[in-house]
Amino acid sequence: MHRPQPQQHQLTREIVQAITERAATGERLLEISQVGTSSVVALTEHVAVRIARDSDTASTLIKKQQLVDALPEFSFDLPRSVGPAIEQDGIVAVPTIRLRGKPHPAGSGNPTVLANLIDEIQATPVEPFSHLLAERHTFCGGPEWLEIMANQVLPRLSPEAQKIAQNILKQLSIYESEIGSIDFVLSHGDLAGSNMLFEGSKVVGVLDWDLASFDDPAVDLACLAAWHGSQIIQQIAGDTPLAVRAHLLRASDPLQIVAFDLLHSRSPMTLSQTIAKAEQGLLKHKP
Repeated sequence: MHRPQPQQHQLTREIVQAITERAATGERLLEISQVGTSSVVALTEHVAVRIARDSDTASTLIKKQQLVDALPEFSFDLPRSVGPAIEQDGIVAVPTIRLRGKPHPAGSGNPTVLANLIDEIQATPVEPFSHLLAERHTFCGGPEWLEIMANQVLPRLSPEAQKIAQNILKQLSIYESEIGSIDFVLSHGDLAGSNMLFEGSKVVGVLDWDLASFDDPAVDLACLAAWHGSQIIQQIAGDTPLAVRAHLLRASDPLQIVAFDLLHSRSPMTLSQTIAKAEQGLLKHKP
């Protein structure tokens, strides 16, 4: 299943600068940051202007900013709106607060700090903004995520990687069949890398709520493990069913990433590179 990709705008520096000047009056463009292939972020001293490359991203961008603005106050900052979304020549942009802080180095993390972070997020009642949340597993196919990974991702893998992937998919099928017994919570869905900003050991900002959903608490624990190291699961959850589910979701990351590329019709070269990385990731879980 491939989703037709909308025509993308050519966001030259001149266009980005003009949009930034309109969205952040009085601010000077300092930096342009690429966010995947769907948007760019124009940074000024105080404002981050997220600019959609296409119409699909534009509608999602506005909806997800509504979610961020609807979230309650946390002990960390969010990229709240500093003005309304603007449209210029068919290009949509959303001006938000530029958050301070830097990403934590990969491979390590304070388990107490990270546990407190997910506890704070997951304790948030979702009723006031549930209509703005994404579907579970939106990143890799939503309700069809297992079918896509089994029918489209699996055949593209090497025989050795396929054996490992088949075992993961078998466990995921059991996981989904028992999902009704799990108490869902607010899940950020992408707690990794530059989406979490630190000052020293303190989390001071959380960005990119595009994948936020009502889901298993193991989802965010698995995301933390993807950046801070798999040891963080045990350090936070110990020997519990939560830890088991988080390890399983973490092991499925390579399959999910290939599914994402397939769903978004990535070029053959990009897809080939993603598959090669996925196979390397799967072989790490070889018994």
